[in-house]
Amino acid sequence: MIQMRRNLKQKDAIEVFKIARRGMGFGTGKGYSNLLGSDSKIHSDSSKGIKQPQQYNILGFKQRPQLQTVKKLDINKYSGKWYEIQSMPAWFQSGLKDVIAEYKLKKDYVEVKNSGINKEGKREFAYAKAYPTDKSNSKLKVDFGFIFDGDYQVIYIDKEYKHAVVGTPNRDYLWILSRTPEINNNELALLRSKAKEQGFKISSLKKRD
Repeated sequence: MIQMRRNLKQKDAIEVFKIARRGMGFGTGKGYSNLLGSDSKIHSDSSKGIKQPQQYNILGFKQRPQLQTVKKLDINKYSGKWYEIQSMPAWFQSGLKDVIAEYKLKKDYVEVKNSGINKEGKREFAYAKAYPTDKSNSKLKVDFGFIFDGDYQVIYIDKEYKHAVVGTPNRDYLWILSRTPEINNNELALLRSKAKEQGFKISSLKKRD
């Protein structure tokens, strides 16, 4: 759940990522060593985000509002295995089925392991480190090393931490996640509505293979 660095051409990045998702190119986490403070614990308190006024870029076009993320994400409860139910997938997920994301809380970062089954029927893995960027823990910078980094924002999670909706601030990528490989129609409709409320084009969502 990442974005390509601006100075890297996509066609070159795809080739490099094929190597990275086979177990190379792990994140180094430079620049984040002091994120957690002296007690080496991920922040657990936050206040509700304030709606931002409309902003315009240098060309005068209206910018999209910031995503309203989960007020307080418990990383311990969020850790573990998640199944991708539907997604607006990133280009690097092309050709992968049965996509799974796994998270594990470490001392000063969150370990990320993404995997999916390729066209040859083999499961491929990609590893990264995620760092909360504010006290809510719901906005994370995901670092796959020198190749990629990107913003990963949790915009909805239920009280039992069974279902989650995650997206990128530009609304290009979106993931509906569940602790189980399948969910019922009512649950799916709720999760899709949470994404639609924040400006995601849910008609672009693809079902889990």
